[in-house]
Amino acid sequence: MSAATDPATPTLRVPMTGFVVAWAVFWLLMLLMELQDAQRSGVGQAWRPWLWMLSSCAVATVLAWLHWRQVPRLDGAHRNFKRSGL
Repeated sequence: MSAATDPATPTLRVPMTGFVVAWAVFWLLMLLMELQDAQRSGVGQAWRPWLWMLSSCAVATVLAWLHWRQVPRLDGAHRNFKRSGL
């Protein structure tokens, strides 16, 4: 019986809607801050702040998504560590 179908294994159900909204607002604020900073410093190419922030956003989103997928598997790791007596 797998862990997903075992009724004794608790499953981690985290609502994603709130996280996605907070993630989008965070990156929107970061982009606006970078655009304002570029405007103040006189950067001639307006595409550079967009490229910097959107590439950072893409990498951070992929890493957060990969981590989000690992959380249910890693949830019981502390119990295994405790059981080993270390």
